[in-house]
Amino acid sequence: MQKSLFFLCEMTDADIQWLMYSGRRLQLNEAEVLVEQGVHADALYILLTGMLSVWLEGPSGKREVTRLTSGEVIGEISFIDSRPPSATVTAVVPSLLLAIPKDLLTKKISADEGFGLRFYRAMAYFLSDRLRTTMSRIDSFTGTVTTSAIPDEPPPNIIARLPIAQNRLARMIRQLQAIR
Repeated sequence: MQKSLFFLCEMTDADIQWLMYSGRRLQLNEAEVLVEQGVHADALYILLTGMLSVWLEGPSGKREVTRLTSGEVIGEISFIDSRPPSATVTAVVPSLLLAIPKDLLTKKISADEGFGLRFYRAMAYFLSDRLRTTMSRIDSFTGTVTTSAIPDEPPPNIIARLPIAQNRLARMIRQLQAIR
């Protein structure tokens, strides 16, 4: 399941319209860098179509951590903690994204308490799921990361709202694909 559906479940249709109006369409070509590890990004991104690769660079070299597909949110951790990204994100194939400028998003959250509450609750669901998934992939005895399949069960309070989130994502994709 696309993890961003947790995000889209919490937002209202009006919130989604604001994101669409305030964001900009961003088209990436294959191998193009979206986010660079250690370099501040000026936007929060929603991947609408395509696929992105997440890379970590460390003392032992460069390693792909995961791949992101349609509906994923990128840059959420840096948005929350205002620190540079901890990974590099590149396009695996041509990809379409919605880029929401951080400064506009911050102003909206400050000016609209309801939006802010929904946004941060959505981020909490999204990040808690990411942490649970990551922790389930770490072998508790060796500390190594496994690549075994992880059950992808959404929280019970989200299940009933998933069709709404899927429809919102489909609308976002149609609207941005119409803009050339």
